Amino acid sequence: MWPQVYPPKPVVVSALQPIAADDAPDIMGVARLISQDVGLSGVVLKQVNSAFFGMRRKVSDIQQAAVLLGLDKIIHLVTAYEMRKALSGKACISMERFWDTSCDTARVCTLIAHELDARVPLEDLYAVGLFHDCGIPPMAMCFPDYRDYLQQANRDYQQVMTETELRRYRISHAQVGYALATSWNIPPGICEIVLQHHEPDAWGGLPAAELRVALAVLKLAEQVVDAHRRKTDNIDWSRAREPVCKVLGVEQGDLESLMDRVGRQWLVAAGSVDTQ
Repeated sequence: MWPQVYPPKPVVVSALQPIAADDAPDIMGVARLISQDVGLSGVVLKQVNSAFFGMRRKVSDIQQAAVLLGLDKIIHLVTAYEMRKALSGKACISMERFWDTSCDTARVCTLIAHELDARVPLEDLYAVGLFHDCGIPPMAMCFPDYRDYLQQANRDYQQVMTETELRRYRISHAQVGYALATSWNIPPGICEIVLQHHEPDAWGGLPAAELRVALAVLKLAEQVVDAHRRKTDNIDWSRAREPVCKVLGVEQGDLESLMDRVGRQWLVAAGSVDTQ
């Protein structure tokens, strides 16, 4: 059933990706493409002027914003914007809340990377946070009871979410997300994390150390977001905590202070707490 809401890759994403793959990418050409779309322009300017980017003066020029953000992050922002538009049909969950949570996770991923000097490009970590659950919107558009399922799954700390999905729907949001991400030509490593991010054996299944670091940052970011927004642990945290510490080289005793520090940085930047 879900392929009925499986969106094709948009024209603007198809136009931008060959530019990004060029040995000498034309960043000004990217800026011109983005400038043709008012919505896209607004997304890029909002990002570059956000507290997370730390600009001292407001940027109002798309070309300047493109240079400051860099090509990879621009591509990820455009892809997320277009995916959000493409998956805007009737669904049993709040799409706005879903994408807000994805953006929060992406931002926390970059904050963790700054704290730990993670050995993965910030743009890739941002994309992992942004797209890791991109299979959830199609599931929510196809299955009327998916909201009820999510509520149950988010209270079940014993079972693996993708396994319960497979038993109930014969497909998981990770599989749907992987199919969507690969069809939109999101980088293969990120697609692999989309597919495996709930799997207990993903730490051994991901082929490259860089991908294991990205997965560890993602699981830590999910825990920070859930702990501060939902006041509870992420459903994978009991299984992920030990490998996260091992992969990131963080002592168990230092983990709580790291999460508190990152969580406060995120909430301050988002304007959710007083800076005093």
